[in-house]
Amino acid sequence: MNAPRSLAASLQQWTPQALEHLLRSRPDLTSPPPRDITELAERASSRSSAARALEGLDAWVLCIAHVMAAWEAGGGAVTVENLAGALALSGHDDEIAAALTRLTDLALAWGEPVTLTQGARAVFGPHPCGLAAPSARPLPEEAILAGLDAVGEEGARVLSRLQWGPPNGTVRRADRPVSIADAESTMDLLLAHGLLAPTGPDQVVLPRELALHLRKGLFVQAVPPAHVPDWPASSSALGASLGPELLDRAAIGSAQEFISHVEVVLDDLGTRTPRPLTSGEMSKRDLTAVARVLGESTEDEPSESRFLLALVRHAGLLVAHSRNWLATTAYDSFLDHPGYGRWRALATAWTGLGWWPGAAQPRAAALRTAALDELATAAPGTAVDEDSLAERLAWRRPGLVGAEHQELWRQYAAELVAEARWLGLLAFDRTTVLVRAVAEPALPDPGFADFGDTLLMQSDLTAVAPAPLDHETARVIGELADRESHGAAATFRFTRASINRALDAGWSAEAITGWLREHGAGGPEAPLPDPLSTLITDTARAHGAVRVIPVGAVVQVADPSGAAAILADANAAELGLRELAPGVIASSAEPAELVAMLRGMGLAPVAERSSGEAYTTPAPRRAPAPATPAGRSVDVARLARTLAQKTSGGMGAEQILSALTGAHGTDSWVEVGWVDGDGAPQRHLMRVLSLSAGVAHLVRRAAGRIDLPLARITWVGPGVAEQG
Repeated sequence: MNAPRSLAASLQQWTPQALEHLLRSRPDLTSPPPRDITELAERASSRSSAARALEGLDAWVLCIAHVMAAWEAGGGAVTVENLAGALALSGHDDEIAAALTRLTDLALAWGEPVTLTQGARAVFGPHPCGLAAPSARPLPEEAILAGLDAVGEEGARVLSRLQWGPPNGTVRRADRPVSIADAESTMDLLLAHGLLAPTGPDQVVLPRELALHLRKGLFVQAVPPAHVPDWPASSSALGASLGPELLDRAAIGSAQEFISHVEVVLDDLGTRTPRPLTSGEMSKRDLTAVARVLGESTEDEPSESRFLLALVRHAGLLVAHSRNWLATTAYDSFLDHPGYGRWRALATAWTGLGWWPGAAQPRAAALRTAALDELATAAPGTAVDEDSLAERLAWRRPGLVGAEHQELWRQYAAELVAEARWLGLLAFDRTTVLVRAVAEPALPDPGFADFGDTLLMQSDLTAVAPAPLDHETARVIGELADRESHGAAATFRFTRASINRALDAGWSAEAITGWLREHGAGGPEAPLPDPLSTLITDTARAHGAVRVIPVGAVVQVADPSGAAAILADANAAELGLRELAPGVIASSAEPAELVAMLRGMGLAPVAERSSGEAYTTPAPRRAPAPATPAGRSVDVARLARTLAQKTSGGMGAEQILSALTGAHGTDSWVEVGWVDGDGAPQRHLMRVLSLSAGVAHLVRRAAGRIDLPLARITWVGPGVAEQG
C-alpha cells in the first residue's frame, strides 16, 4: 500500500471501525454528516474542529502535539527521538509513540513521519512553544556566546523575559542602524549582536536559535507526567476505617436528604410563589428565604441552596412562569418515582448543568462531566479531596481551564467536591456506589429506602420520621410542624405558630389530632403526648378572633380596639378599609390580600367563604414543564460504514454531475444514492427534472418530487426501463 500524501488519502485507508472511533471521539464531524472522505478530511482539518478535539486531550498528549507544532515550524520531521530530545526525556519512547498514535486516531495528525494537520498547527498560534520562526540567517553558536558575554547580566535579564515566549517585544526605533562599536546601551548591544532581531519600526523578536540555547534545547518549561497522577493514599480521617457497604449507606442517606431538600424548597416556593427579577433570576430576598428553609447560612460557600435551585431549574422542575416561580408538571412526574428514580433524575441533570456559582462559566457542564468521569476511575472507597481532584482534572482536561492555573482548578474542585457530597457521590470524602449509578444507567437500585407515612410523636413537641416520608405525608406534616432536620430521619417541631398555620389552611383541631394519630407509630388508637394535645387545643381556642368574609371583603373583629388598630395600619388606605359598624370593616381588596395584611400585623385571621365555610389553601399552581429540544441523532456506525464503502466504490463530483446531466438529456430513469440529513444512505429510482445552482430537482417513482443538493448525492447508476 502506498504511503498517503494527505489526510484524505490516509482516511481512505481506514477501516469502518477506525472511522467510527473518529466520529464518536469528534462528534462535531457528524453534524451535518459528511458526504464522503474528502469532506470529512476537510472538516477534520479545520481550525475550529481541531481546537475542539485538542481541548479534549490530556496534558501529556496535548504537550506532544504542542512540541510537534513547534518542531514542524522549525522545518524538521517529527520522530519519537526528536520529541524525546525536545523534552529532555529518556525512557519514555513508548509513551511518546502512544501519544502520536492518539493524535493520528483523532485525525489531528497523519502520515509517516507523523505530521500535524494544518488546523491543529493553527491552534497553537504563530509561535508554538513560544519559539519564533527559523531565522533567515541563524546565529552561529560562537556569535551567541560572544553576544551573551558582551551584554552581561542586564542584557540577560532582558532576554529572560522572552526566553519562554512569546518571543516578540517592543523597542523604540528597533530598526535603527546600530553597530557594536557605536552601541551606547544594553539594548543597543542586544540589537548589534543580533540577540534581538528587529521585525518592524518598534518590534523585535528573540531568534529561535538563541531561545533554544537559553533553554538548553528544551521546547517546554515544564513537562507534564505521561500518566494521570494517583489518587491520595488512604488517610486516618473520619470514615477511613469504614467499609464500602457503610460508605454506600451513608451516601444513600445524603442522596435522600438532598431529595428531601428539593421537595421542601419546591413546596415552599409553591406556597409563597415569589416573583422572578426581570433578568429571570431569583431575588436576593427569596434566595435568603430558600437558604433559611434549608437551615443554611446565607454566607455559606459553596451554597447548597443556590446549587439546588440551579439544578431543579435545569432539570425542568422549576420555572419562572407568569411572573411567579412555579414548580412544573414535570415535578409531579418526579414525585411519582421512588427515591432512586428521583435521585437519578437529579444526578443525570447535574452532569449537564451549565450554572456556576458567582460568575458565568461556559464550561460548567464539561467540568461536571469531567469530574464524574474522574470519580468513575477510582475504586470504591477511594479518598478524594479538592487538591487531588484538581490535580487529576488539570492533567485529564487541561483544555478546559489550562493546566497551569492550579489555584483556579482548586476553586473549581472545591465546588465539584461539595456538589458530589450533596448528591451522595462522596461519603466521608470517599467514592461510593452512586458514582457508578450515574455512569451506568442500568445499575439497579443500590438500596434507597422505601417511602413511609409513619411518625414517632414525642413529648418534647417533636415528631421523627423513621424513614423517608412520601410526598403527601411530608407536605402535610410540613403544614402542621416546622422541619428541624432533613433526610431519611427528619425531625419536625410543633409550635403555636405551626398549629396556627394549619388552622389558617382550614384544619380544625379535631382534624389535626386525627391525622397525627392516624400517622403515629402507635396507630390511630394511641393517644398523642399530652404536651402536643394541649398545644393543639389551646392554639385552636385562641384562633379565629378575626374573620374575613368575601363581600368585597369584610373583616369581623371581636374586640373594638383591634378594629381601631387595623384601621390605623399604614396599609389601610391602600386596601380601601372602612368601618361599617363596631368590629365590622369593609375592604375593596381581595380576601387573600387582606389576610396577608392582617397576618403581617401579627393577628391570626381566618378566611371564610360567604357560606361560612373555612376557605382552605388551594392546591399549588403548576407551570408547564419546559420543552426539551430533541437533538438529531446520527447512526455513527452506519455513517462510518457508508464512508468506507464510498471510498472503495464511490463516484466523484464530476462523475455524478455528468451522470445526472446525461439522464436529464435522455429523460431516463436512474438509480440515485444519497446521504440524508441523519447521515443514513438512501437509494431510489428517479428521473431528473432539472439541475440548477448545485441542486438536482428529481422525481421519485411512486414517491413524488425531491430536491437534493449535489453535495449529498453519492452515486448515480442505470435504472430499470420505464414501465407503461
